[in-house]
Parts: sequence; structure tokens; C-alpha cells
Amino acid sequence: MRSVFIGLDDAQIARLLAAGAFCDLADGTTLAVEDERLEKIYFICAGRVGVTIAGREVSHLERGNFVGEVAFLTEKPATATVIAGRSSSKGPSSISSSATKRKSRA
Repeated sequence: MRSVFIGLDDAQIARLLAAGAFCDLADGTTLAVEDERLEKIYFICAGRVGVTIAGREVSHLERGNFVGEVAFLTEKPATATVIAGRSSSKGPSSISSSATKRKSRA
């Protein structure tokens, strides 16, 4: 695990693992949809995902990257669509977290 979580100490790794669940994602699984709100964030442990904006592929993310963290934390819509397994022979393994969002107090 340490090779995936570069820069995190043991306590941080333990917290991340406890907050989520491991899952293998089939090729074609949609992790985020552009302009839609997210209920989960993903951390890619293995494999690759494709990132598209306005239907155009703009990037790939691989092991060690989060998917949807900014949209999830800011409660704003996703800025891109992210689909598992693009340009890869096997879909990614990931840790997904559906942590409850905190409501701000007025």
C-alpha cells in the first residue's frame, strides 16, 4: 500500500482505508459525469481511467490519483466525465468513499 499512497504516513493511510471500500471496476464504469454532483470520491489503486470534457478525451488518470475529490468536497458539479478502463486492458481497482458531507452551520 505504501507504494500507492506516496507522501502519506501510516495514520493517514489507515484513515483513508477505513473511510472507504475497495472495489474492482469493470471497463466502462462511469465514476463521474460532467455537470452532475458526486456522492463518492475514488482513489485509483491500479488501472486507468479516461477523462473527457464536452465529449473530448483530455486526460488519463492512473494509480495514485483521486477522482472527483474537488467536486465532492466543494459540493459543486463535476467538471469532467470519468470512465474506468479507457485505453487499458483491465478496469481499475479503487477505493471508493461515500462519506457523508458535512452541512455548514449558519
